[in-house]
Amino acid sequence: MPELLARYRNPETPAARAIMDVAIDARRLGHPPAIPHALLEHAAPGYLDDHQWDQAGDDWLERALAFTGNPCHGVPGPLTRIRPRPTELATAGGPHYRLADALEQTGHTERAAVFPPDSFWTAAATITNPEVLDQLGIQALSRGRYQHAATLFQHAADRGHRSALRELGRLRERAGDHAGAEALAMRSADLGYTAPTLDRAEVRKAAGDHAAAEGLYRDAANRGDPAALSGLAALRGRAGDTAGAEALAIQAADLGHPIGLLWVAMQREEAGDRMGAEALARQAAEYEFLVPLGVLAHLRERHGDYATAEALAVQGVERDDPEALGLMARLRDRAGDHSGAEALALEASNRGDPNAVTEFARYLRNDLGERSRAEAFVERAVDRGDLFALGDLADIRVEVGDYAGAEALAMRAAVLGDTAVLVILAARRAEAGDHSGAEALYQRAVEHGDTMALRELAQMRNDLNDHAGAAELFLQAVNCGETSALNDLARLRDQTGDHLDADRIRRFGLTSDGKPAISLDVNPPTAETSDRMCGSGEAREG
Repeated sequence: MPELLARYRNPETPAARAIMDVAIDARRLGHPPAIPHALLEHAAPGYLDDHQWDQAGDDWLERALAFTGNPCHGVPGPLTRIRPRPTELATAGGPHYRLADALEQTGHTERAAVFPPDSFWTAAATITNPEVLDQLGIQALSRGRYQHAATLFQHAADRGHRSALRELGRLRERAGDHAGAEALAMRSADLGYTAPTLDRAEVRKAAGDHAAAEGLYRDAANRGDPAALSGLAALRGRAGDTAGAEALAIQAADLGHPIGLLWVAMQREEAGDRMGAEALARQAAEYEFLVPLGVLAHLRERHGDYATAEALAVQGVERDDPEALGLMARLRDRAGDHSGAEALALEASNRGDPNAVTEFARYLRNDLGERSRAEAFVERAVDRGDLFALGDLADIRVEVGDYAGAEALAMRAAVLGDTAVLVILAARRAEAGDHSGAEALYQRAVEHGDTMALRELAQMRNDLNDHAGAAELFLQAVNCGETSALNDLARLRDQTGDHLDADRIRRFGLTSDGKPAISLDVNPPTAETSDRMCGSGEAREG
């Protein structure tokens, strides 16, 4: 709706734009469609600079809502009040408002790399719905704002949301507050929720403290968690207790958690006991758990035992495992049935294996060196409607040096959501010294929603010693929810010698404006106090 967008871009007052941005941010971060009046009222001031706020007037909100609620040529305004039905109870928090779909879609794209100000998160923390609190906490977490995430998870947990308690424990653990994380795990366990205990077991196992890990697994198992039995099975298997590991894995499978059988089967495979591994995989299949059969079949193929691989794949096909069809395709091809093999690969794609065409094409190119046949196969897949195979076709064009053709295909694939080849082409341009061409391709990928491309572009800037430009792009990626870019920011600080801030980023994340946080507390201690804590090795702030 052009008129709606025009009113968004040219509002009557800055406050009108502010409440629309609050609503956009709320929706793109997972708030339900009904936006409460209180959220608009308390968040919007943080979207205005000092001059705008001074000029807003006491009736700023009423004027803003009147502007956004005014219809446009008979179409509802950008942000309109939801009229409750007579049979509905009065909603908590006063009136609620709905953002126009067109504005929501535009704002979702245009504000993707914008992190809302503190006022938004302070207002969000007053929401009483634990599901909404948890969802907003997850969004803050994915954007590296651990302080806001911790606050929201705490409020959600206080209202009975168990997984929020788990996320809060993980934040405490990351921050170095091991006692706080343990207390939260115990609180969860007392409520019958043992997932945080398993998290702590995994942390102890990763640190090499297997005795502590086993104790935590046993505590969770004694409270009835079958996943803990699987974890114990893996530990016992690593310790050489194969009989004990198998017994625990079977016990877990009987309780509905058969993945432990896969772990023990893989340990048997690594130890050279192929018959034992296969027996456990077959046992797992009896629990309708197909993964072990597929994993073992792929391993047998890799080791050249094609007969056993095919036998296992046949069992997978009989149990409607689409990935088994992809494996069968390669095995048929090795046996000389090329047309039958290609038909199986296409059927696997049709039946839900998203990687079937790609894996078969790579098998033809990389294992057999048959590039022309791979190209013909992928073209056939595209002709049959598998448009995601465009990326594979573009990859083949790159191999033969047809970069123009590859870019054209990559753009077609990007429109459908597959930007991988654009990123590959950008990297090749960068390697050839064409950094401006590489940046253009990275930006195209970003325009199609590939936030990983922002990381790649940032790394290219860093390689060119543009550390400030790299930091800005890494921060954009974090703001878009590309969590791994937070580690890139920390690594960049280490690279430039700022080890203190690198440690802060890893432990506490970022403030709303993108600076390293010094605590999980939104009202943290002074930087001087935090520096002493970081340097002394004392119990760290959580």
